[in-house]
Amino acid sequence: MNLKCVGVVLSAAMAHSATAQNVGIVGNYFATEISNRLQAFGSTTVLNPNLDVDLISQNLTSIYISRDGIGQFNPSRRDNLINFLNAGGCVATEFTATNGWFNGTLGNLSGALLTSFYTPSGSVSGGNLVDIVNNSNPLAAGVFPEPWISNEPVGVIQRYSRTSLDPALDVVAVLPVLQPYGTLPEEVVIAGTLSFNNGGRATLFFSDFGDFVPANFTNQELQMLGNSICATIPAPGAMGVLALAGIAASRRRR
Repeated sequence: MNLKCVGVVLSAAMAHSATAQNVGIVGNYFATEISNRLQAFGSTTVLNPNLDVDLISQNLTSIYISRDGIGQFNPSRRDNLINFLNAGGCVATEFTATNGWFNGTLGNLSGALLTSFYTPSGSVSGGNLVDIVNNSNPLAAGVFPEPWISNEPVGVIQRYSRTSLDPALDVVAVLPVLQPYGTLPEEVVIAGTLSFNNGGRATLFFSDFGDFVPANFTNQELQMLGNSICATIPAPGAMGVLALAGIAASRRRR
């Protein structure tokens, strides 16, 4: 892979950055490789930041949770993650971590984000056509040309059709048509985003996104990885401002 070309592709998405990206990587699955990729594009990285304390105070702009980062999940850590998102931070998850951290009610969502996932009786190997279905989403910025052929074994464990996901998820990338085991053909979601307060954004990758970081990522997938990272450190007072606004609104209603 030509890293110089990839760097040019990603630099377009990161050109607006006023501060260096400071990314906390949760979990150990290809963590070093993901860290090296992000550092090559100007980010600093912290392996396994402390999730039990306020994430905003650690000067992180983004959190990337790899598949084995599910082992670090508990409800209080999820609350810290929600506060980080609502203060303007970015979070990206991969594969099973997407289920563990974002399944069920999260933040201001009204219901379950992920539903009716299942384990197929076989696997879906690489060589899958991936298509962008929402070019206006920040995750799609600079992803060109598309559609493209991905080397990832997309959907080896879970498969999600658009109809099985919470409507709050802004679907960005899909396998246009896939014949799942025992069902009719359906459009299968590969990546989507959730919006939070103050520009906070969660990017949910439903594929083995981290598996092919060392060698086989396409330029498009590297671009999406770069797009999932925030460049601005969340404001420490953001949550306090939101709380005061809520109090003021409550008083007005009275």
